[in-house]
Amino acid sequence: MRRRLAIPALPALLLAAGCAADAPSSTAGDWRVERDTIGDTIVVRTLGGSVWGRPATLVEELSIGALEGEDEVTFGYVQELAPDPEGGVYVFDANAPALRHFDASGRYLRTLGREGAGPGEYGKESLGIALRRDGRIVFRDASNQRVIVYDPDGTPVAHWPVVSGLYTSKALTVDTADHVFVRDMLEFPKPNQPWKVGLLHFDPEGAFVDTIPSPPFAGEPTHDDGGPFTPRKLWALNRFGDMIVGVGSRLAFEVRRSDGKVVRVEKPHDPVAVHPEERAEWEALFEWQRKRAGAGAFDVGPSIPDAKPAFQEIYAGERGRIWVQRHTAAVKVEAEARKARPGGPPPITWEEPAVFDVFDRDGTYLGEVHAPPRTTLMAFRGDTVWGVRRGEFDEPYVVRFRVDHE
Repeated sequence: MRRRLAIPALPALLLAAGCAADAPSSTAGDWRVERDTIGDTIVVRTLGGSVWGRPATLVEELSIGALEGEDEVTFGYVQELAPDPEGGVYVFDANAPALRHFDASGRYLRTLGREGAGPGEYGKESLGIALRRDGRIVFRDASNQRVIVYDPDGTPVAHWPVVSGLYTSKALTVDTADHVFVRDMLEFPKPNQPWKVGLLHFDPEGAFVDTIPSPPFAGEPTHDDGGPFTPRKLWALNRFGDMIVGVGSRLAFEVRRSDGKVVRVEKPHDPVAVHPEERAEWEALFEWQRKRAGAGAFDVGPSIPDAKPAFQEIYAGERGRIWVQRHTAAVKVEAEARKARPGGPPPITWEEPAVFDVFDRDGTYLGEVHAPPRTTLMAFRGDTVWGVRRGEFDEPYVVRFRVDHE
């Protein structure tokens, strides 16, 4: 019998002897897996294969947008979007700014609110949109430092202040009990250290409940020089109250479920090298930043390692799936938008294709998904995925995909 020691990941997790691992098993698609129980933690270790068997394909079902036409369908900068339960979507265009609702066929229904600072009004910056069980829309209006709640018909019914110094996308989660969680900076940033980020917790009426620090994780880095390939602790909260957390240096993360169970997920990966031209572009950008900042602004500049971390982001799907965006080998992008501008920063013309490993809440490795070129995936709901695709002239389209894994 093999014995294993648990690595504490939560304060309450005790060191304990593990039982013998299950024999490697297989499911559809020849997914080979090994399972251990170590104290209160279930370890699900993928050895090879996947449930889907082959990389899944994203099939475009709907595209909303136009190069020219009515204002409602000519987008400028789609900053946030949130699917509705009927297959439609709420879209915030920061250039307008406007929060628009489209039905499942892509038909424009209404615009909620307008630019301003009055009731139901917002500025040009949103940090998240989410829907409650009753259909109300929760909108984080960063410009006015508040959260707005709208009825489905667009009537504003509540506002509450949220003062934050953190500007990042998808920084708002609504759980199944309609509690609201806002990602925020908990301490003033310190040079070359990871930012102390956590969640502000509000009840359904907007009353502040508590502050939740980011979940600790064994081996999390204590240094962050701001480089593009620096391993970081990455985490996300899903609608079920599960906290998903890992460190990008290896493809391993934990699902700390709201019922107290912990599922540790591990999967092998092959390191991806940084291309020499990719490295040169980043170094040129850092040098440009140093010159603009002046002498002494950088004690130690960002570094470029020889190999990239295993993954760069974790996304919590609305139905429990976990989408882990891997680092991939970059490819050269020839586009007008990537050319140098007079006086501007050196462009980054090497881009990583977006590739995701998709897992179920219990650690099952479903398979791999490749995003189409010039497409950013933004919302995940089971086998339905929403994103933004750029057209020939860099114009954005809001797109709904079906995950085809048959």
